[in-house]
Amino acid sequence: MEIRLLSFLFLFISFSLSAQIEFQKGLLFNVNEGSGTSFHDAFLEDIDSDGDLDILVTSKNDNLKPVVWFENIDGNGTFGPSKEIIPFTSGNPLLFQDLDLDGDKDLIAPFVNGSSIFWYKNINGSDGFSEQKTIFQKPSCRYYKIAVGDIDGDLKMDIVAASGQNSGNSTIEIAWFKSNDGFDTSNSVSEITINDSMLSNSNMMLEDFDGDGDLDVLATISVSDSPSSLNYERLLWYENLDGQGNFNNGNIIISNIGDSYGVNLSLYNLTAPDIDNDGDLDILFNTGKRIGWLENDGIGSFSSIKYIEASESTTVSKFNSTLAVDIDGDGDLDIYGSTEKQDFINGESIYNYGYAWFENLDGFGNFGILQHHFIESFTNDNWSDNIRFRDPKATAVGDINGDGLIDILTVHSNDSFYRDDFSIVLHKNLGQQKNEIKGKVQLDFDENGCSDTDKAIAKYKVVATNGDNSYVTYTLSNGYYQLFVDEGDYEVSVEPYYNDWFSTNPESETTSFTGIGNTQQIDFCFLKTQTINDVNVRIVPLNEPRPGFNVSYELIYANAGTTILDGIC
Repeated sequence: MEIRLLSFLFLFISFSLSAQIEFQKGLLFNVNEGSGTSFHDAFLEDIDSDGDLDILVTSKNDNLKPVVWFENIDGNGTFGPSKEIIPFTSGNPLLFQDLDLDGDKDLIAPFVNGSSIFWYKNINGSDGFSEQKTIFQKPSCRYYKIAVGDIDGDLKMDIVAASGQNSGNSTIEIAWFKSNDGFDTSNSVSEITINDSMLSNSNMMLEDFDGDGDLDVLATISVSDSPSSLNYERLLWYENLDGQGNFNNGNIIISNIGDSYGVNLSLYNLTAPDIDNDGDLDILFNTGKRIGWLENDGIGSFSSIKYIEASESTTVSKFNSTLAVDIDGDGDLDIYGSTEKQDFINGESIYNYGYAWFENLDGFGNFGILQHHFIESFTNDNWSDNIRFRDPKATAVGDINGDGLIDILTVHSNDSFYRDDFSIVLHKNLGQQKNEIKGKVQLDFDENGCSDTDKAIAKYKVVATNGDNSYVTYTLSNGYYQLFVDEGDYEVSVEPYYNDWFSTNPESETTSFTGIGNTQQIDFCFLKTQTINDVNVRIVPLNEPRPGFNVSYELIYANAGTTILDGIC
């Protein structure tokens, strides 16, 4: 068999994040492998067990390209040429996990046609792997997603797999597979069905959602509404009732995603991080247009969707991927996403592909402004030179140079009319390059000082000035604001209320920064100075009054005073 190592080329891409965190110009591996190459997965893992993170990538096309890795030669993010691990990949997402619990990570995946699940045993704790071993084969299935964990509490790893809808397969199900010999042979593997009553499924994951110490299964499934025969998507999780792999029929999180949150709404890139740092797993996703999350109460009951306000931005047309990661190194999970923006100027399409993140300001899931940077914009005229930066197929994160900061790896597949290659782009985190002033603006209605229960004030102006320059921002709906400044002395204040009914505490506050990378939190509390009972009332006709016909009106009322009002209208 002829083995070809992938050629690579180092280039530099110029971009920066106009906020407190900046990333080094992207280091690009441009891999040219002939017709049909399509990139699928990426991992930052210590492949050679030398204490630093290497790059492992898998590809997908009709010719079954190999799984390769790039060695982190010096531990500082200098990578060598590609090395083949196994001669071909599966064409479906791989897992790089310790299946046989011997202390090193193995490769597990569905096969290219999806009807079987196989693995490669790591035989030397480095980059040496065994021949392919079949775990399970079922011709009627097409397994597109798998997860690994100890489902039945026997201290052996099991596998849960989802078979989705596809031409040629007749079985649509979510099932798990138990092995008595560590998946050494397929004869000892048993299949246990979790659910086979669905039209399709997606977003399957294996996690402990109710905090009882065993692994549950979450999925989005498509079901039919009888008698209307309309199909809709449902988000639910299957509870591992006894810790031995006996699952219930599913606990519904969102019964009808489109009906509850808008026609044609779908949830993508579901993951289960602890966003609010309360010790349980929440659910993070994007809808394409926005990023949202569902808060877990600790026992598997979830809130309604909490959208990250700043993700609904005119600077982003689409989010292609999202994940939770501590970008700024402050110990809580921020939100990262790859972005896309398309504009039409003078009849020409202008494309921007880039990356954005949102700081978890308090560690409890209150997020800040969209901090965004773009790969260079390009038009139809130079599309072929820049298409390699389109829509990342996969994203991996990790500290590739040992500086304690999370770096970002993205991979891009371009088997199109314009190009025939794929690209690996490494973004090194340079840390904070600005100082940050952040805080919350609230209204003390109960007159006992501002606390978490008091009302946040949205869209309110906050100013920081150093005598020469002024930096201006506005609070988000959660009351939080962020300003990014250089070193020096700054006076920070909120815009005064339009009358003397309220004062602010403090009126202003001065902060000093020496160097960069510092953060100062300054909160403002509005206090009432007078007791004013007042209500603004408007009556607005909703249709044109006509003799002999009913007319509808809308009653709009708003508190225009300083006290909480109650009464009957």
